Amino acid sequence: MKRKTVIFAISISTIALPFLLWGLFRAVGGYLARNYGSVRFESPLQEAHSRAVDTFVQSKGFGLSRLKHLSLWNDMAVDFEGETYQVRRIQLVAAIREYGEKVYLSATPPKKEDLQSAESRELSSEEWGVIIELRKGGGLGALIRMDAPSLDPQPGQLRVLAPLRLRSECLDCHEGDLGDLAGAFAYTLEPFR
Repeated sequence: MKRKTVIFAISISTIALPFLLWGLFRAVGGYLARNYGSVRFESPLQEAHSRAVDTFVQSKGFGLSRLKHLSLWNDMAVDFEGETYQVRRIQLVAAIREYGEKVYLSATPPKKEDLQSAESRELSSEEWGVIIELRKGGGLGALIRMDAPSLDPQPGQLRVLAPLRLRSECLDCHEGDLGDLAGAFAYTLEPFR
């Protein structure tokens, strides 16, 4: 009798196991689809910038993992001034007292813990002009296009600066007031082909 019960239990579990696994697979797949996604194309640059800021503030790095939460940066191409551009790089421009005014040279913003040692350069005169305008309150939430060929030597590329302003979660580590300019992201864009 015990042997028949064991055989029956194995038979039932063999039949039921695929259905249980399928249900688990669908549940996990649904969760991932709701919270994680593939690379975005054609988001307005302002919207993509907002996600880039969230990613920079909330993550240790710049969120370059393979699975990216949909609320964070994962934009391959963006819309700007009615055209679609591929994002070639996003450089961090510091404009906060503790780091000084500079542009970090990596193609993506460095990890926060690496900011002091990351390779950087001084701001160009065009970048200084944008920072001064942003410090005066101009361009709040705006994107400022820079047509400086010395900064973007590739034909057809353009550079857009978007402000990074201190948020409440920034004030734990940075000096300043809510809304003060902390820097900018400099987006290098190239027409999407």
